[in-house]
Amino acid sequence: MSSTVLAVVLAVVGVLVVVAIVVAVVMITRSRGRARAEADRSRAEQLRQEAVADTRSVDEARLEAREAENRAERSRLEAEKAEADAVEAERKKAAEEALIEDRVREADRIDPGVDHRADDYAPTTPASDDRRTDTPLTESPTATGQPEQTASAHPEGSTIHEDGTVTYPDGSVRRSDGTTVDPGA
Repeated sequence: MSSTVLAVVLAVVGVLVVVAIVVAVVMITRSRGRARAEADRSRAEQLRQEAVADTRSVDEARLEAREAENRAERSRLEAEKAEADAVEAERKKAAEEALIEDRVREADRIDPGVDHRADDYAPTTPASDDRRTDTPLTESPTATGQPEQTASAHPEGSTIHEDGTVTYPDGSVRRSDGTTVDPGA
């Protein structure tokens, strides 16, 4: 019996050693799992903090984008207002030109020296396009040898008189030689 008892004791001890090893392995695995879980929690917290920092930069970018959109909207509104102002100014200019043309036509009807019924009649108003020019004052010699200023050489709104003087839109009057005429003289 003694060898059987010894075999049983050895088997029990062997089983206990195997159980102890298994328990030790399970405990080590759990301990490592807890350590890994703690490391994972720490890494997750670090990632959250980095995300919060990144959120601030996203908020700043969002604010910059909103400010740029606001500037663009202000520019659009200013452009619309400028366009409306330009349309209104053009409307007023056309109305003023029409009034001036009506006055000139009335004057031409009254003036016996103007054939306002001719087929080629067109009133000559200070705002007529035939008075516009971007060229400097040009002069051409006349039979008297004196230079003659041509109508196309004067700014829009200028009036050339038979005596050679020119009345400019600002009200100044000049002779053909460019000297100023005193209106009170």
